Amino acid sequence: MPETTGTCALCSTEGVALRESHILPTWAYRRVVGYAPAEPDPVLLDGDSAMFTSRQSKVPLLCDKCEQRFGSVEQRVSDLVVQANGRFPLLAGATEVPNEAGVVEIPEASARDLAYFGLSVVWRADVAEIEPVVSIPPARRQSMRSFLAGQGTDPGAVVVLTMLAPPADVPKVDRMFTFPETAGNTDEERHEFICCGVRFSVITGPVAMISHGVIDAFKHEYAFVSDARNIARTVAGAALAATARGKLSKRGPVGRRRRLTVERRDVREHASTFYAAARSTGQPPPRRAAAGGWREAPSGCGP
Repeated sequence: MPETTGTCALCSTEGVALRESHILPTWAYRRVVGYAPAEPDPVLLDGDSAMFTSRQSKVPLLCDKCEQRFGSVEQRVSDLVVQANGRFPLLAGATEVPNEAGVVEIPEASARDLAYFGLSVVWRADVAEIEPVVSIPPARRQSMRSFLAGQGTDPGAVVVLTMLAPPADVPKVDRMFTFPETAGNTDEERHEFICCGVRFSVITGPVAMISHGVIDAFKHEYAFVSDARNIARTVAGAALAATARGKLSKRGPVGRRRRLTVERRDVREHASTFYAAARSTGQPPPRRAAAGGWREAPSGCGP
């Protein structure tokens, strides 16, 4: 592929070679496929159709220096989220906060790396204008860019972390990722995505700090933990509704396979796209709470 020359979206240096920047890191794609090693590629679900694909979302966006800047944080984050063997180091090392159900304390360095990573993914998705489109006002976009480039101190957003810990009777939605999408209103907009066991909620707007500042991962060391049943029900429903196409059609109904790797719009209540490695039972997960498990997380932030 010919080299693309232009202006780096992060440092604004002109006339530089632009790297093919992934919106989400390459290791997330590899890990999702690794969760179901018998599958050669993820499965693309678009509308009601499903087919194998190896496509990854990337655009010429950053110079080599800025790509490396993001890459160093991404590498540290890769060691915190759900691993190829199912281990979840971030959750395993978390400490429950007394009298705060579903809230845990995590190491300061981990909180800052996860917050920076979450902000960078949402900013990249906004600048690259991928589908579904993330919509960030220009002033906040500039604050994010300056902060991510090390040129400013205001990230322009609050980042709330929710770790997904599905019990045994729920599809493994901790082993998937979604692309960012925007919801809410001008007072409080949520730009959310999931990556290998963590839901990142990047919240902007005049009341963001008031409503979520006490759990902002840029300033504090707290995170929520959820059993993710709402997300699991959506994943199961998407798998059951899909019609297999191409080579995938020879495998039988998508939702009946024991191991499933999918990319799908409509992850939660509104349009999104995800890659997932999830166990499908052929039926939506039960609504009853699992004994001793983390409780359900509603739409938005928190468990």
